[in-house]
Amino acid sequence: EGEMVIYLRRLVLYDDKPAMYHTEYIIYDPRRPLVESQLQQTSLHAFLESTGARRFPRGRMMMTAVNLDADAAEALDTQENSAALRLEHVFDDADGTPVSWGWFLLRPDLFRLQARLGPE
Repeated sequence: EGEMVIYLRRLVLYDDKPAMYHTEYIIYDPRRPLVESQLQQTSLHAFLESTGARRFPRGRMMMTAVNLDADAAEALDTQENSAALRLEHVFDDADGTPVSWGWFLLRPDLFRLQARLGPE
């Protein structure tokens, strides 16, 4: 609260169709290239698996089911109140200070959660 932030929104396409809508707030700090590093991430995999200076040392993620508001539904080319998966994130810098908060809205027809139990 009270910090200057940069507001980012981006739409990720899959086969030329809207697949993922990302909204993010990044703490403004002219000494650190946080915005530049975030803009270099072009996929959810790259966002989660980045290394080096681009990676946040710690964070929290939570997945929930939501109904899309009008803005997100328009971006994802679907109906308002349609179901979507929301992957919310808070990323911290090395000293534990939150520097980024946002969420991905994922079309459920294009994304699924898969887990394996037991030995392969």
